[in-house]
Amino acid sequence: MVWIPKNCYCFYRLIIISALCVLNSRKKEQQLRKHVCLPTCVWFASAEVLQIQSRMSCPAPNTPTRTLIRNVRPICSMYNENTSENTVTRNCVTDSPNAGICFIVPAHYFEHKIKEGSAEQRDRAIYTLKISQLIRGQRMALSGVQTLGLSAHAKVRREVYDMQNSQTQTELPGKSVRQEGSKDTGDQDADNVFNNSGTVYKFYNEVFKRNSLNNRGMTLVSSVHFARDYDNAYWNGRQMVYGDGDDIDFKKHKLAGLLDVTGHEMTHGVTNFTSNLDYVGESGGLNESMSDCFGVMIAQWAANQTVDAASWLIGEGLMMEGEALRSMKDPGKAYPGDDQIKNYKDYRDDMDVHTSSGIGNYAFYLACKNVGGHSWEKIGKVWYITNTARLKHGSGFQDAANHTFDVAGSLFGEGGTEQKAVSDAWKKTGLEAKKPDLLANVGPRVVRR
Repeated sequence: MVWIPKNCYCFYRLIIISALCVLNSRKKEQQLRKHVCLPTCVWFASAEVLQIQSRMSCPAPNTPTRTLIRNVRPICSMYNENTSENTVTRNCVTDSPNAGICFIVPAHYFEHKIKEGSAEQRDRAIYTLKISQLIRGQRMALSGVQTLGLSAHAKVRREVYDMQNSQTQTELPGKSVRQEGSKDTGDQDADNVFNNSGTVYKFYNEVFKRNSLNNRGMTLVSSVHFARDYDNAYWNGRQMVYGDGDDIDFKKHKLAGLLDVTGHEMTHGVTNFTSNLDYVGESGGLNESMSDCFGVMIAQWAANQTVDAASWLIGEGLMMEGEALRSMKDPGKAYPGDDQIKNYKDYRDDMDVHTSSGIGNYAFYLACKNVGGHSWEKIGKVWYITNTARLKHGSGFQDAANHTFDVAGSLFGEGGTEQKAVSDAWKKTGLEAKKPDLLANVGPRVVRR
């Protein structure tokens, strides 16, 4: 038996009790992490994102101009990707159909040309669909390859490569033709993509304080001249890839030349690193819609256009027939054969994601028009926060309606003009926006590996 002096007994007892309290506190915190992952405190001032932190409790706002939103979503990955949380990881390709391959031109466009087009259009459409299917197959085979450009940089870092008309994914990114700090190459497509990707980076950085697609300074990798006169552009989960166009259905140099096309593809990257919306079903339509919304927003921002002055067209001037690839103000009317919908009652589970994306596109357009001014100043912020801090991989259109409604109220005041504008917009798409159950959105989150 060890003898402890009487005057030391209380001291040692106090140490033991303190240690037990600490262990018990940590155990409770771990239990809380297991079930609710820690709430995220989001601060906004003048509708601009200041910081997102993970805390057990949120302090009172320091000034009356700030608004605190509790439990927006457990750990907002765009701001704090190192914070540990209870997550479920999955490969973004094998667990979801076509995940990681996001084309700007839908497959049904080419299917329509095979049925209704000229002999030349049918040949080109068959060729494009074969290449697209080859891309998907090769992407599955390459799913374990390390992602390009993930090294962190404090400023924009761009790299452009020339595929020299090769259609083989294993040869991506191709021959290096331009990097950050280098001069124009004289190649129209390479220089346009370089400049446009810089504009997209600047938009996300200046408007939303985001450092590249992953918010960690990821290098922006682009490849031009993919395949022979290929009529599409896509995000493959690692980089942007652009075809040349064939001057039969799509004008040459437009896929690489249009800012909204680059903004669309790069926004797929932002979505991959945040909400990681599945590329199938309602979430797939929402994924495509987010890229359209930010693609058109980026083009408006670069031209300093108001919502009234903007055309609200995606891929304007890209098509040989029709005014654009998609119309956000009038979904389904962009070109002959356009089948995009704008009301949820017309949605079917087997729909192409580019078809159902019209629901979200139309809601965004109407909300912006209802508020006026510049799209990125108010409604753009609502959509950005919803995509990056609220939605999950399986979210649908009703989730988007509810969370944009709630975020608008949190940013600009409950019952205010902006929140009413969002509610009215979704109502015209056939959805009734309502306050979401934020606790229901807290749980294991699928994160992109």
